[in-house]
Amino acid sequence: MKLTTTQSVLAELLETAKNGISTRPVDPILGSLLIEASDEGRLTVIGTDLNVSIKTTAITHILQAGVVALNAKLLADTVNNLGSGELDIEVSERTCVISHSTGKCRIVGGNPEDFPSIPETQNCTEITIPSKKLQAALEACLYCCSADETKLILTGVHFQLQGENWSCASTDGHRLALVSSKLEGNYSPISFTVPRRSLTELGKILSTTTENSSCTLKVGNNTVQFILPNAELTSRLLEGEFPHINHLIPKSFANELIVERKGMEIILKRISHFAEKKHKIVKILWEVNDQQATLITGNTDIGDAVDSLLIKTQTSHRRKYRYWAKQRLSTRSTQAHLNR
Repeated sequence: MKLTTTQSVLAELLETAKNGISTRPVDPILGSLLIEASDEGRLTVIGTDLNVSIKTTAITHILQAGVVALNAKLLADTVNNLGSGELDIEVSERTCVISHSTGKCRIVGGNPEDFPSIPETQNCTEITIPSKKLQAALEACLYCCSADETKLILTGVHFQLQGENWSCASTDGHRLALVSSKLEGNYSPISFTVPRRSLTELGKILSTTTENSSCTLKVGNNTVQFILPNAELTSRLLEGEFPHINHLIPKSFANELIVERKGMEIILKRISHFAEKKHKIVKILWEVNDQQATLITGNTDIGDAVDSLLIKTQTSHRRKYRYWAKQRLSTRSTQAHLNR
């Protein structure tokens, strides 16, 4: 393999692909990136931990096609510390030599034939979602996924499509987030759950996309592919039945309270230092008649804090009530609607 590329292009490819690698790979080859150079002038870099795979590509000057598997951390650290400019890369017998303006370095690689292949999605359903709409949906849902791996299905985000309606939801058993929107097209009913880690890495890729770009989803029985202009992410799907969240959200409420979001965030940050460190519980007293919310928290070892802000009410019964809430989520459930 022999090619010429720029330091910035190669560094960007490596930075994206290495996010698919586990911090503690179970096999040495899983700590490597597979680098392929094609006769068509396409440079491809792949990283995987067997559950999620990230593939990135770029057009560059290929002099000789080939493939090599190189240690991800060593390669990324090496390229990131090179000066900007052109790099000449030559691979012979699993050894990669990178020549730059002031010198060169040599990296000994592994056997590319030992690198696992990315699973192909068979009998798939294709869905097209605007990249920025998908990014916004993930930002609204990912924080509600459970971090407890024993909860299995709750460690992911659940997608549902029917006709032109699309939604994704997550819950850890205490909090719930739901995002709904409409798409162009008419899709047959389909639902699937994607692990949080896969979507976290997808979110990083989506943040680099342009405003008008789209993401194509290929959903199979066990895997899903997210295809973007210069990157592809393949993930396994979680098995099991996701909770029927629509049954958990009340259809009507005795009180509707409107809170200025920024003001609530500022108060929570201000008093959070006094909250008990493990559970971070904040007590909220909703004084409906006075149109005021009072936030109270404390720790017997360090002290306590009280703060308040004005609220607007749309109520059928005006009364005073209180409940306990997590610091990060001040209501029992949140529903976000993206109508872009």
